[in-house]
Amino acid sequence: MFTPVDHDFSAGKSLSDYGLEASTDFPFKSASFDGNILKLVTLVSSGGELLIKTSAKSDNVSLQLKVKNAEGNASTQGNNLISNSYVKTSTVANGAVIIFVNHGETFEFTGYSLVEG
Repeated sequence: MFTPVDHDFSAGKSLSDYGLEASTDFPFKSASFDGNILKLVTLVSSGGELLIKTSAKSDNVSLQLKVKNAEGNASTQGNNLISNSYVKTSTVANGAVIIFVNHGETFEFTGYSLVEG
């Protein structure tokens, strides 16, 4: 079972308030809020992954992800994220959706939506 989510970020919150977690396998140089903007800054030598925890709790659940007011380049399962547009993705282990940012890049957005798809 999957419950759709729609989050607009607010100042003073943390990643976990929005079901987000920075990967320990592919860490960011920084993953922090600047007001209502989440800024993901990667290392020069490696990319970073942001995990979106979902209610699906299993892999291969087809979903669509929309990042709001995005700037920069990022992808989910090989599909480039486009500001304010849904793109196809699916869950991986434990029902997470992964946002990947290439090495040396910065990706910013103000919220996200996940729906079945």
